[in-house]
Amino acid sequence: MVDDKSKIKYFMSNDIVFKMLLMRNEYMLKKIICMSIGIDMEDIKSIEILNPEIMGDNENDKLNRLDILLELNNKEKINIEMQNSNEHNFAQRIEFYLSRVYINSLKKSENYSILNKIYGIYFINYNDENYNDAFSKISECDTMNRKTTKSIKEKIIFNLTKIDEMKKYGFSKEEMDILKFIKSKKESEISDMSLSNKRIEEAMRQLEEINADDELKKAIYYRERYNYDMNTAIYDAVEEKEKELQKKDVKLKNTQKELKSTKKQLSKKDSKLQDTQKELKSTKDTISILIKTLQETGKSIEEISLITNMDISDIKSILNKKS
Repeated sequence: MVDDKSKIKYFMSNDIVFKMLLMRNEYMLKKIICMSIGIDMEDIKSIEILNPEIMGDNENDKLNRLDILLELNNKEKINIEMQNSNEHNFAQRIEFYLSRVYINSLKKSENYSILNKIYGIYFINYNDENYNDAFSKISECDTMNRKTTKSIKEKIIFNLTKIDEMKKYGFSKEEMDILKFIKSKKESEISDMSLSNKRIEEAMRQLEEINADDELKKAIYYRERYNYDMNTAIYDAVEEKEKELQKKDVKLKNTQKELKSTKKQLSKKDSKLQDTQKELKSTKDTISILIKTLQETGKSIEEISLITNMDISDIKSILNKKS
């Protein structure tokens, strides 16, 4: 629950606030780029944000993008995004989006050789089985050129749920403060950080300004309601699928029971059939012995036929069969 005296209700974990603050705070934006792709601040000559819009004309406008797409030093494209909830398609979505950015970097009639590398920098604030590490880089290389292996796309993932593990990757105290600021949802926490860090103090002031903007708060409200509706829809869909699977599982178990019962019945019938076959063989053997005995006593085939009530042809077949 937010204190009435608090100036900050929405933090950087909110995707609108995340984008808004990074558009205002160039230093933090540069530091995120540097710590992600491994360059120095001096290497950044220019940054152009290609999608500065925050929201559409109304709450139902789905055309707005709440990530940051920028161009670094007039060549490389960088996509930065905050993902605060699991939509179960994040890995596929960022792969699709980065590929689209890469394709759209080339204008009609331009040579493919001028394509520059693109980066995707993503902050996730939930447990994701695809990205278990606190910090990871995933490069995709162009292997068509046999002489060189050139990386054309790189995804950088900051898993904020494991922020304490990020120290082992060699981030400086200032960089760790920025990561903690991005993750934090407590005004007291970032206020304590601002006492010893002027950059955090500046970011906190900007955060207060953003939270004081009524139009922005309205957009955040609609965005959160949209996210809630989406997550509810996803949850309902998953729950419905689970119920469907449970029904199928029950049906499968019942089918398995029926199959097992049928197998038992077939096994019993098979056993009965085998017994009948044995009895039949025994009966045939007995008849065969009887016919041969009657013949040995001097009875003719006609007489044997009358005694046994069998066809003469069947009697001959038995007598002709070798013992």
